Amino acid sequence: MGMGFSRDDAGKFIGFYLGLGILDEDPFASIEQSGIGKLMEMTVEGGHAGNPYIEMVSVVSKVVNQDQ
Repeated sequence: MGMGFSRDDAGKFIGFYLGLGILDEDPFASIEQSGIGKLMEMTVEGGHAGNPYIEMVSVVSKVVNQDQ
């Protein structure tokens, strides 16, 4: 599941949400692989399909390739 939280803004309320049980874990602690991880994988593949020389941010490559 994806959320539209800004990392800068979320620091003000994530602890509160965790304490109330609204969130089970900090959404910035890891990337959920079946949803957001798949979206990132599709983005990298699409980018390379359009431009094989495109440079991706290193964190994207690490997330997409972490299970390989």
